[in-house]
Amino acid sequence: MTAVVLPDLCAVTTSVALLPVPALVYDPADLRILAANGPAAAQYGYDVERLLESDLRLLHPAEDAQAVEDFIQQGMDDGRRASRWRQVRADGSTMWVEITSGPVQVGDRPLRCATLRDVTEAEDHRSRVAAVAAALQVTEDVVVMTGPPTGPRAELRIVEVNGTFARLTGWSAEEAIGRDPHFLLHRDADGEELRALQQAVKDGRPERVELLHARRDGTPFWAELVMSPLRDGDGTVRNVIFILRDVTERRRMHEEALHATRLEAAGRLAGPLAHDFGNLLTIIETAAQLTRLDLPDEGPGLEAIDDIALAAARARQLTQRLVALSQRTVPRPTDVDVGELLRELEPLMRRLAGPDVRMTVRAEGDGPVRVDRTGLEQVVLNLVVNARHAMPDGGELDVQLAREGDWVELRVRDTGVGMPPEVSARATEPFFTTRPAGEGTGLGLTTARHVATTAGGSLRLESAPGRGTLVCLRLRRVADAPQD
Repeated sequence: MTAVVLPDLCAVTTSVALLPVPALVYDPADLRILAANGPAAAQYGYDVERLLESDLRLLHPAEDAQAVEDFIQQGMDDGRRASRWRQVRADGSTMWVEITSGPVQVGDRPLRCATLRDVTEAEDHRSRVAAVAAALQVTEDVVVMTGPPTGPRAELRIVEVNGTFARLTGWSAEEAIGRDPHFLLHRDADGEELRALQQAVKDGRPERVELLHARRDGTPFWAELVMSPLRDGDGTVRNVIFILRDVTERRRMHEEALHATRLEAAGRLAGPLAHDFGNLLTIIETAAQLTRLDLPDEGPGLEAIDDIALAAARARQLTQRLVALSQRTVPRPTDVDVGELLRELEPLMRRLAGPDVRMTVRAEGDGPVRVDRTGLEQVVLNLVVNARHAMPDGGELDVQLAREGDWVELRVRDTGVGMPPEVSARATEPFFTTRPAGEGTGLGLTTARHVATTAGGSLRLESAPGRGTLVCLRLRRVADAPQD
């Protein structure tokens, strides 16, 4: 930067006085103030004469004086320079000033002219933001800080995230900064809650909502989101802070409590319904027995009559479970040979699967398991029905029993449409279903998990779009199961 050349100090004083912003001219050799204007005097609370009697050390805290002198001496020959310093007013109060200086040549004497911009408010805000950011790094909640809302839609851009952010979302800080925080939301996020949050951002007021989010791998999770604007001294929103807390488990427990309430209500109705249904089954069973007596042992309708009798017997077992539900009794597990159970159910499973499904049943596993037999039968049949719905145009269904060490694994695999991660993650939730309204309660996999865990085992679900679904019930063999 070329120095401004002025003939004498009078010209310097006149030029500085004409500037509309606080300014002064000083000698970098001894820091003396040689010219100052009215805005500068007003900013510091001195009159111009007092400034001209002093040097730059008057305007700085005593503890910064040496650093100021060193900074100026090191840049005597520089062109334009900008820096920020803490300075002192006449009344002893401090402020932050951005000083921009450039060379001025008066004869053979090199001077510098500086403009002085009070940036106390901006610096205080920056310090508050830095303090908040430092404090939020140690919290276990996710913290996202954005810049101010911009445009008619109050759009936001992320400027800072804390360490917990990457652990919960799977996105790194580098990948998130500069993006709109909406990219963290799941596509099924509640529209009403989202609109309430967006309106609060526009209004500049705090808001608390619960929204469905998605991790980088697509896994959904519920987060309680608290939004709060961060304002500067004049009330302008400079930043917006979002605090996210994973409440997936809390919501799951709430839904399970709601599910228990529904079951309790269903239990009140189960007794009378079971009684009426039992009467109807008695008629069906009696009619099947009488019809069988009228048919020859090798008659063409004999197999169909036996299927009716078998289905009625299983329906009576389910009726007994309804009675147990109404009386709040827990079905008692018994030793069950799962291979034998599958062989008994195979004809019914094939009818449920339908003619377009190529079904394979392999029941070579050895060793009984202690489990609620009726519950396990219900699980197997439900899994077959689920597989049929997943293969509307036909496919392959493999029901396999295998021994894995001290465990027996019942695996049901289909070649159906499969489920994306966000669906399979919720598949065992009570009342969650992918079927249209009125075509299922969504209790199939919930029941399967309950039957498996009650027997000391577990349920595993593997699924992907276009690759089908595998449901695996892992049950402990009786020889290794804890005794009552």
